[in-house]
Amino acid sequence: MKSISKIALLLLFSFSFIAHGYAQEKSMESRLEEYKTKLGLSTTQYENIKKIIQEAKTVKKANETKYASDKKALMEANKTLRKSTDGKIEAQLTDKQKAIYQQLKEEKHAENEPKSIAERVQHKTDEMTSELGLSTDQSSKVKAILTEYMPKIQAIKDQYKTDEETAKAKIQPIRKEMNSKIAAVLTEAQKAKLKEMKQDDKH
Repeated sequence: MKSISKIALLLLFSFSFIAHGYAQEKSMESRLEEYKTKLGLSTTQYENIKKIIQEAKTVKKANETKYASDKKALMEANKTLRKSTDGKIEAQLTDKQKAIYQQLKEEKHAENEPKSIAERVQHKTDEMTSELGLSTDQSSKVKAILTEYMPKIQAIKDQYKTDEETAKAKIQPIRKEMNSKIAAVLTEAQKAKLKEMKQDDKH
């Protein structure tokens, strides 16, 4: 009976693994079709971008094996891979297609963003904890700071939806105060890493 149970579990794991691989393949195919339709890709562009995405998928799998025991290193490697892949794809596009491609990425990013303030606070806390290597105490303090300031920032955004310049002007001192409090929780090395992360986000 135990032997049968083990076989059943093994089969279930195998089917799950195959299904996951199939889902990734479908995701890649869907993304390619979306690019082809919305960017108006030529046959040559389509084939080149298909090759780029396939190569990225191969590298991603290699990263998962290489950094299986180091989540932080895996995140860094995949972040570098995403940037590299984006650069290669954009090199295949015209200026007009690049603008549409950027818009598609922003829309995808918005879809994946947590919706509620609490979710966004947790998401940002988790991101900083992972990227900066925060201790439990630091993570708790950062979350408390974000919980205090992010609702204030969102309230201003909601109030001045049609006046972006006014919203920016009102948010700036609040964000500066929030960042100052967060910096006080970090080590010098973590501050340098956070600055680097912000620079990366601008590109």
